[in-house]
Amino acid sequence: MDLKLNEYYRLIWSRIKTQWTLPEDFQKGRVGLETIIVIVIERDGKVQKSWFEKRSINTRYDQMAMRAIKKAEPFPPVPKEFSDNLVEIAIRFYPE
Repeated sequence: MDLKLNEYYRLIWSRIKTQWTLPEDFQKGRVGLETIIVIVIERDGKVQKSWFEKRSINTRYDQMAMRAIKKAEPFPPVPKEFSDNLVEIAIRFYPE
């Protein structure tokens, strides 16, 4: 089951990453720019709710991370192997 969850996480992150773009002033070397957002995904791939588990030192950076998630919606349906109707995933954003 962990393998399926990891596969699903990679699929979700791949969708979000296509929407995750940073302006030049946020590229490499920015200390403290790490944001963790938790999303709860319904069986059909819709996000039921999301919240910040950890905010960075920059509000604009945090907003860009949340916007990337919203733009990537809806996500692929939750795999049928999962018995729960909801999946909770934490997404970590940091400058690459």
